[in-house]
Amino acid sequence: MRRFGLTSGVLAAVFAFGLVACGDDGGTTTTDTSETADTTGGGDTGTTDVATDTSTPADTTATDPCDPNPCSNPPVAVCNGDNTAVVTAPAVGACTDNAGAAACDYSATTEVACTDGKICSNGACADPGDPCDYVFDSKVSYVTHLALASQAKATAPAKPVDDCCFDYTGDGVVDNKLGNILALASSLIGDLNATIQGQVDSGSLVLLLETVGVTDPANATGITINGFLGEDADDDLTNNASGTASFTVNNSSFKPGTKDALISFTGAQIASGKLTAGPSLFSLSIPILEGAVLSLDITQTKVESVVSTGPNGEGLAMTGDVMNPDTSEPYGAKLGGVITETDLYNGINSFIDVSCVSINDDDGKLVTFNSGTGKWACAKTADVDDSTCEDGDPATQLTAYCGALLAFIVPDVDTNDDGKKDAISIGIWLKATSATALADPTCSE
Repeated sequence: MRRFGLTSGVLAAVFAFGLVACGDDGGTTTTDTSETADTTGGGDTGTTDVATDTSTPADTTATDPCDPNPCSNPPVAVCNGDNTAVVTAPAVGACTDNAGAAACDYSATTEVACTDGKICSNGACADPGDPCDYVFDSKVSYVTHLALASQAKATAPAKPVDDCCFDYTGDGVVDNKLGNILALASSLIGDLNATIQGQVDSGSLVLLLETVGVTDPANATGITINGFLGEDADDDLTNNASGTASFTVNNSSFKPGTKDALISFTGAQIASGKLTAGPSLFSLSIPILEGAVLSLDITQTKVESVVSTGPNGEGLAMTGDVMNPDTSEPYGAKLGGVITETDLYNGINSFIDVSCVSINDDDGKLVTFNSGTGKWACAKTADVDDSTCEDGDPATQLTAYCGALLAFIVPDVDTNDDGKKDAISIGIWLKATSATALADPTCSE
């Protein structure tokens, strides 16, 4: 099975850049930003003062860290042990003062049983089903081009022409913090988009977009877009971008125990040949190593694309209307969203769980939210065991650069309107052509 994943060298460079960005040019520098009590006495000792202390006495009134209550970042909904009910944490947790820091407790969960024969899958009730019974629509698009966009600036000429994609902060400027990070890191990681495109061209990354309900490629409403990860069906990579190729869909693209796609946009529409969809959830599982998958949930995902009927006469070709001056071709369709810190670090922890690394502390996680400090923290080095890992394994790189990752990935979007930024924005350009989707080969075994 072909796998999609950035090379371990690229992964290491991205995290290593966090160390460079947070350090100084002349070696390791540690900056102490903690405050210390002022112990200067106020009496006249008869000596000549070198400087006059004009500071006012510190306000010793204790500040209540729970006023207002900062506990508004609950964990995502999950399924109970037998997948018959959805377990939801409270939107606002219980806050207690822990030595001057807020400690949040979301243990007062609510469990709602799934009814009408439904089961719980991925934290939601869904109809049970077998992915092998799914009937694919004839209107399927194969993503031929995928590229991370540049970070937008407020005005031209500082604003790059390829800035993308959507404004999540309401300031009139599109948000793409990830693009900004990667632009700064380019001297270390090289052309990351070329690496990603190499994965597409080699068949390691096959992303299919099914558009259900398109009766007219120029104008249509009530469209559902389903996203699938797949494989080249004929082992001939030269025809993948032809618009007439076929691809098999991995059953892992469906919610467990159902035939519902993990990636799905409902209520999409086409107006005058432009497709718009979202906001929705874009879940992407990236197999980095055999048996080790990094799963990321991109929330508030939106899509905007110029569409037309592709070469096979059924599926949609997708592109955009922002032109690349170097190629005189469109950059592509827009796909943007945000990844919350919780989802990012949950994905990393899940990846570590099935990797060669063992975390030997109380919770067994590489990254944990410390309710006492209100911050994310990495497991202590002494609690990380990577003795069974091979050199250059991505899991060992994640553990080695964990601290730099947390310091460098600074959120830029507030997803729950609590006044605290908790997610990082992303923008992606994509192009697609028509294709045919087939069932997972295991369905015929």
